[in-house]
Amino acid sequence: MQKIISPADLKEDLRLWQHSLKTGEDFKMEKRIRRHDGTYRWHVSHGIAQKDEQGNIIGWVGSSTEIEEQKKFAEALEQKVKERTYQLHIQNETFKQAEESSMQGSYSFNLTTGKLSYSDNLFRLIGYEPNEFEPSLEEFNKHVHPEDRDFVQKAAEKVLANKTGDEWHYRMNTKTGTLIHIKGTGRVIESGDEKLLVGTLQDVTKEFQNKEELIVKTKQLQKINQKLELQNIEIENSNAELASFSYIASHDLQEPLRKIQTFGKRILETEKFSDKTQDYFNRIISAGERMQNLIVSLLDFSRTNTTELIFVPCDLNAIVEESKNDLHERILEKQAIIEHENLPTLNGIHIQIAQLFTNLIDNAIKYSRPEINPHIKITSSVIEGKQIQHPSANKQKKYHAITFADNGIGFEKQYETKIFELFQRLHGKNEYSGTGIGLAIVKKIVINHNGFIIAEGKPNIGSTFTIYLPTS
Repeated sequence: MQKIISPADLKEDLRLWQHSLKTGEDFKMEKRIRRHDGTYRWHVSHGIAQKDEQGNIIGWVGSSTEIEEQKKFAEALEQKVKERTYQLHIQNETFKQAEESSMQGSYSFNLTTGKLSYSDNLFRLIGYEPNEFEPSLEEFNKHVHPEDRDFVQKAAEKVLANKTGDEWHYRMNTKTGTLIHIKGTGRVIESGDEKLLVGTLQDVTKEFQNKEELIVKTKQLQKINQKLELQNIEIENSNAELASFSYIASHDLQEPLRKIQTFGKRILETEKFSDKTQDYFNRIISAGERMQNLIVSLLDFSRTNTTELIFVPCDLNAIVEESKNDLHERILEKQAIIEHENLPTLNGIHIQIAQLFTNLIDNAIKYSRPEINPHIKITSSVIEGKQIQHPSANKQKKYHAITFADNGIGFEKQYETKIFELFQRLHGKNEYSGTGIGLAIVKKIVINHNGFIIAEGKPNIGSTFTIYLPTS
């Protein structure tokens, strides 16, 4: 075997193998193995010690599976995501700097859904902190000078009718009542099935007081506006491309897996085979199901980035009941007890908060001890940020501390942060099912809500997950 293992992987392969021989722990490694034609292809090798009744190792059983295509696909997907993320980051930073340097903010009004969005600098333009209020047409009209509201309404109707870019000047009142002169732009763009009215608002009070200077700066700002509009379109197109990429990848991967499972089951139902052959078919079907679960979990993970950040009041008591309904069969199967006190209502993204609760409850049931029924207790309290020993805690804020405590298998202290990493599994798939993505999704959802999560565990006693979400 040493002659056909890639020299780049051999040293680590031997180290892990010697460690397994010494400890009896499972051997698992991804490595490159040379084929008959001299090319190297990626494989995942897995060995399990066979022991007698006294626990002595009497042999090893293992497998080596080629994963070359999966490896190439994963690398290509990762590179694509990195490139897109970098492009979006550069575009967003350029966009922010352009807004700040030109004393302007941008807006996007979805003509399909009616949702209005402001950039951070647009909030500042009228005297507010970013996201201090929920943007709406009614709120916007309140700040437009009463004498200019008719003009602004007609100008907007003209843009919507002609679907062409335009600009106009009017007056607005800031939060403190200060009157400012605004130059606004707007145009209609189409993104998929949706239509957007996008544009900018610029404070031109000083320029308005000096007409000659205003003429010069208007020409400069027209170029900036054109650049910003192009960047808006590029960002929308990039988001659409990423969504399309995820759909195609998930569909093209899942369809063959469904066929493998379907035809495998049909063969078993219609043909007679030896016990060994039936076992091989069952393993193929099981592997297909695990791969399909992994794809679904990866899509769930990616969607936590793309979900619209609409915060609404979320009754956590009702969300617990939703999770119990979703996990009804598993709860019955394990005879699980889920106990929760009067939990608060807090602002959050409902679909993500519901997924967070479901993942944590499901995790507690999955990693329960076989000899006792799972008992999950969910409690909450409000705590000052300065009392929390965590680098992410804002000392000036208060937090909802929501705790999930169970009586399961627990884990060693060294894994308190590792369990939240993507694909991190502390146990083999034969011991506990799963994809290693559930807790990574939990962490991402908590971060989306400007919070953080802490995990503690004790082997054979249980685990405790505490989520900290700002009260404001």
